[in-house]
Amino acid sequence: GARMSSCNAAVLAAAVLATGALAVRLRLKALKTARLCANTETHKRWAQKMQAFIFDIDGVIHNAGKPIAGAAEALAALRANKKKVLFMTNNATKSPDDVVALFAKFGVVAHPEEVMTSAVAAADFLRGRGLQGKQVYVVGMKALVSSLENRSGVLAVGGPDDDHK
Repeated sequence: GARMSSCNAAVLAAAVLATGALAVRLRLKALKTARLCANTETHKRWAQKMQAFIFDIDGVIHNAGKPIAGAAEALAALRANKKKVLFMTNNATKSPDDVVALFAKFGVVAHPEEVMTSAVAAADFLRGRGLQGKQVYVVGMKALVSSLENRSGVLAVGGPDDDHK
């Protein structure tokens, strides 16, 4: 079958996340429960129905390079229960490999293919537009430039070299 591009996958994931969030809010309202609690049967039944969990990175897994308490344990528990775990961020300053290395310092297991950054989404978009070999002016950090060049094949101009402009 046809493979879904990372950009399309990200859009689909966001739509699923939004739809899922609405369904959860409606279920919670119907249950008159303000918040799910890991020790309740309601929470356990809800979690069993979920196949995948998408986490933002900044402020959810870590804050300014410091781990969020309980995040590593929660992710390990999801993986132990055979749940798919994905990470998304609009932060283009780190590559997926950088994110994985940072997570390892916190005891969080992650793999580069589970990390979607805005740089990765932008690179996949440019590749999908057939811009391989074309010059693209980039305003951003080294991770953005590297991601665009490596994933999409564009020739990045600008980037950190033009940060003084």
